[in-house]
This record gives sequence, structure tokens and C-alpha cells, in this order.
Amino acid sequence: MRDTNKPRLWTENWTAQFRAYGDQVAMRSAEDIAYSVLRFFAKGGSFVNYYMYHGGTNFGRTSASYVLTGYYDEAPIDEYGLYKEPKFGHIRDLHNVIRSYQKAFLEGKQSFEKLGHGYEAHTFELPEDNLCLSFLSNNNTGEDGTVVFRGEKLYIPSRSVSILAGCKNVVYNTKRVFVQHSERSFHTAEVTSKNNLWEMYQETIPKYRNTKIRAHEPLEQYNQTKDASDYLWYTTSFRLESDDLPFRGDIRPVLQVQSSAHSMIGFANDVFVGVNHLTMLSSTMGMKDSGGELAEMKGGIQECRIQGLNTGTLDLQVNGWGHKAALEGEDKEIYTEKNLGKVQWKPAQGDRGATWYKRYFDEPDGNDPVVLDMSSMGKGMIFERYHIPRPFLKSKDNLLVVFEEEMGKPEGILIQTVTRDDICVLLSEHNPAQIKTWLTEGDQIKLIAEDHSTRGTLTCPPKKIIQEVVFASFGNPEGPCGNFTVGTCHTPTAKQVVEKECLGKPSCMLPVVHTLYGADINCPTTTATLAVQVRCDKPDKKGASK
Repeated sequence: MRDTNKPRLWTENWTAQFRAYGDQVAMRSAEDIAYSVLRFFAKGGSFVNYYMYHGGTNFGRTSASYVLTGYYDEAPIDEYGLYKEPKFGHIRDLHNVIRSYQKAFLEGKQSFEKLGHGYEAHTFELPEDNLCLSFLSNNNTGEDGTVVFRGEKLYIPSRSVSILAGCKNVVYNTKRVFVQHSERSFHTAEVTSKNNLWEMYQETIPKYRNTKIRAHEPLEQYNQTKDASDYLWYTTSFRLESDDLPFRGDIRPVLQVQSSAHSMIGFANDVFVGVNHLTMLSSTMGMKDSGGELAEMKGGIQECRIQGLNTGTLDLQVNGWGHKAALEGEDKEIYTEKNLGKVQWKPAQGDRGATWYKRYFDEPDGNDPVVLDMSSMGKGMIFERYHIPRPFLKSKDNLLVVFEEEMGKPEGILIQTVTRDDICVLLSEHNPAQIKTWLTEGDQIKLIAEDHSTRGTLTCPPKKIIQEVVFASFGNPEGPCGNFTVGTCHTPTAKQVVEKECLGKPSCMLPVVHTLYGADINCPTTTATLAVQVRCDKPDKKGASK
């Protein structure tokens, strides 16, 4: 934008990438998000909107363009409403700094200075109020460096921005993450095994003679389902004589289907000689509702043939086809309490295709988010872990109905709760002081102490305390939160120090100083880094952890 009198708005700063079916997990680090935001503000940006800041769950067929039920789980607040650290805290601290120095940022005179190849400074200054705020950028990838700014030598990590309060003291750097990390875990609730009794209803597999919509060739799927269902039955019949079958026993006829739908399962009557009935259940992952070529979107069978017959290939594409949109269970809404009696349910058996399963369960204790672990199932209307918000649940007798397209074992479905009770810090003694070392007074940030040493803070979720120190090491530990490993400069006494400082407390602060942990700062490969993982839990009635 060339008009400097108009605000610059960033309407969609993607915190990750939403996932469609088949996509890999998309990650975007807290450091990269913070770097992009401060680069934008440094160059005169006025407003940034995070897309998305809070993940969520798409229920029913409400998602767009084949997007998963779990939406933006990598956002600063995940699908279950839990803070995803360090992304949440690192971005929060960024905005706290900007807000604390807003007068200089909003009213100060702007200036720009080139400090070297890939290095630059953007400054906002109000001399009459003794206010100055600078953004120092290192835009080089993989190249840390030191610059001289206003007579001070300042270290800037690669591809990062430092905020200088008073144009002198580094109070924030996008690549230096001081906030705690968190690891998400899932816990199977006791209600999973309580009355884990399933019943089933198998869909009636339609035959050609049972269908009303017929055509010479298979019809296009979306025009038949009318966006009311993801399912369309295709069925045809054909006759084979004994002479049509292979004479050799090691050759089996093969049905080959080419489809523009997303998945398909087939059902045959296993007759071979005589009249064969072939039925296929074609499904789509929702309906595309954005982007180009919407009018050209097509689904369904494109080619269908049987290969390996003694008489050659049998082309069924123009054999005459019957069609039935939607499942019988969908039409009768057997997933609702009032319509359960419209079909005959019987004790469940696993590994049945095109089958509905149902059970009742009670709400798990506590307030943690509730999910279903569907790992024991194949493919259907619920995939992987499925979030059920607690406001959807009754305390007793919640009806759960699942449709399984392929094969699955419903008794293996787990009712779970999800927490982020494993929290970590990963900090180096060489890091500069973080924003918590500073205090806002009016329009300025001032030091609250001369001690600028790095500290790591661990804070449990509300109403929980630190129950266990899972890992602690000072030196050169490796790995992410939840998977730390010791390095060659490991200090065994680190865990004892952390336990003394943290156990039984809702929060604790750990100085990142090698002498406190008995570490050898001269160890050849040390990075002077402290890595700690603790586990939080609710205290018992006596005040101790459970």
C-alpha cells in the first residue's frame, strides 16, 4: 500500500494450515509467526488478524472443501480449547510488549536504518517524552550476527526481530522463546468400560431390481445426492456361464473400478456362475464449496470392468445401473433417540461392512475436554479422535451411534479426556532477559531489578499442582517437550534441584544458571541449556498431588 495515511491491515496471518483428508500435519512455529508479525509492525502495520487463533471441530457435514472434522488444531488455542504452548504464550508476550510501548509506536516519528546485509532497524521515537522503540531485524536465513546500533553491540539470531525498549534494551526476540512448552495427552475414562455393550444394524445392500433411478451408465454422484448425503449406492447385475470363468485355478477374476469419488467399497453375491449382483457404496468427503471450477466438479464411477475371465474383459460401464442416494439409516435418522426403533438392532459383531453400531455412555468425571478414540474402527462418519464438547453431553446415558463403512471393532472405541498437564521449559543461560524482567510504568518499560539472568517459569493449569518432575537436565539436552534426552554434558543433580523448587506447587520459577545445577560450563559441547518436563495433577483433599 502506497498511501501512508491509511492503516495497513493483515487480515489473515495463518497460524498453521487447515487440513483436508489426505493432507499431512501442517506446522508453523511460534518463532516464525512472531517474526512475521514484528516485521509487519516494524514497517508500519496497524492491525494483524490471526487465522485461526482458536481451533475447533466441524460437526456433521458443516466443513468446507473436504476439510477434516478437527479444524486448526495447531492454532495457539487448540481444537479442544487448550493453550498450545509455546505458541500461545510467545504471541501473547509479543503483544504485551507492543501494548506496553504503544505511545511511542503509535505517535512516534518513524525512521529506518540499514545495518548491513539483511540487517535493518525501524525506530519509533518521541524525544519530547523520552520514548523510543526499535525493531532490529536479521532477515538472513541460517546466519546469526551482531550489529552496532546507537553505539551498542547487539546480537540478533537469524531470521528474527528484536524489540528494544528505549532503543537500547532487548525486551523481546522472536526466536528466543521463554514461555513454557506443553505436551498434550489423552486419558481413557472409566466410563469406557462401564456398560460397554454395543448393538448393530446392517444396512440393506440394494440390488438393481430394488432401485427406482436407473440409467444405461452410472450417473454422476453429486447430482444424485444433492448435498444431502455423502453416500450413493451403485448396483448392476450380469450373468456368467461356466465357460466364462478361467480354466486355471490360480487365476481369479478381478473387478476394476475407476471413480472420481473419494472412496468406494463393493459387495458381490459370490455366485460366479449364473446371475451376479454387484453393488458399490460410493462416498465423498463432503462437498467442495469454494475455489474454481465448481460447476465442473464430478464424482462417481467412470469405468467398471471385470478382468481375468476366460472370454476376456467384461465391460460393465454400459450394462445398465441402478442408483440409491443416501443410507437407509440416514433416511430414517436412526442416530436419534426417537428413531432408534425404526430398525431392528441386535448384539454387535465386529468387522461388518456398511453397519451401524450404538451404545450408551456416561459423561466422564471432571472438566477436561472429551474425545472419542476411533483407532479400532475403519472408515465411516467419525474419523480418528473426535471432539465432543461437554455442553453436548448429559451426565448419564449419552447415545453414541457410529456408521462403519468397512471393518471395525466398536468395543475398542475409547472415551477419553484430553489435557496439557505435561509442561516444559527449554532455555539457555546465554539467552537475553525476557519480558517478565521488565515493568510497565505509564508509557515506558523500566527495569525492576539489575539482575537480568534468564529464568524459566512453569505454571500448571488451574486447580492443579506439579506432581512429578519427569525430566531435568542442564548442559546440552536434546529433543522437544515430551521427548527430551540427555546430552554429553548432562548434570544428574538437575532433577533434585527442580524437585526441591517445584514439587507440590502450582507454579515455580527456575533460574537458568549453571552453578545452581552443578553443571560444568567448560564441557566442550555444552549449550548451557536447561530442559525440564513436569507433570501436573489435581491435589487430593490433604493438599498433596494424586
